[in-house]
Amino acid sequence: MPIAFGAALGEVHTATGGASKTLTTTAAVPAGGLIIMQVYWAGAQNATPPSGGSLTWAVDKQQNGVSDTTERVAICSAAAPAGLASSTVLTANLAGVVGVIGVSAFYITGAATTTPVDATGGVGSSTNGTSATANVTTTNADDLIVQAMWVDFLATDITPASGFTEVYDLNHSDGFRIETGYRVVSATGTYAIGGTWTNPEPYVLAGVAYKAAAAAGGRVASRRPARLIYRGSR
Repeated sequence: MPIAFGAALGEVHTATGGASKTLTTTAAVPAGGLIIMQVYWAGAQNATPPSGGSLTWAVDKQQNGVSDTTERVAICSAAAPAGLASSTVLTANLAGVVGVIGVSAFYITGAATTTPVDATGGVGSSTNGTSATANVTTTNADDLIVQAMWVDFLATDITPASGFTEVYDLNHSDGFRIETGYRVVSATGTYAIGGTWTNPEPYVLAGVAYKAAAAAGGRVASRRPARLIYRGSR
């Protein structure tokens, strides 16, 4: 099975802070799915592994802001070997109380279920800008790259980096914008993550490339159909 986007699992964002935020999934995850959670917050606390679904979670990438170090983004994941029922409560966790938290999630299929992360990247703005860009350099040919971005005080849409399909583009109730997207690639290389918007604002951008599961014999499942060779009679 080639690596692919599955479905959105929902999002929640309020102006109320805390040390955690729960999200109730809006779709079922099939057996073998990899759940990807994006966490956005304002506060000088680091992300800790999420919880929920009796799954083993990891923080795959955290990116802190530069011009405002309390603006932070994390991308987390958990394999669901037996799948996950809809309406499961998942919880984003932080090391302490922060001002605001936003959480979104989706799942992907065909990903490696052990050590799924191939590469990461990210950037925080040192000045206000109308675009964010960073690189993720893959070492595995078949990957699905996830990007998650926070832009401060932005009411207009974010246009994601070339090749990315947007999953969420949300105006947070506390005045910032969060965007999440993905891109499937089939060759090793350096891929740009990020996006553009209208008025100059601070931003934080994180990206993670997830590996496709290995097929029988240890090779990554290919998207290319097998060639049929016809040998005529002599």
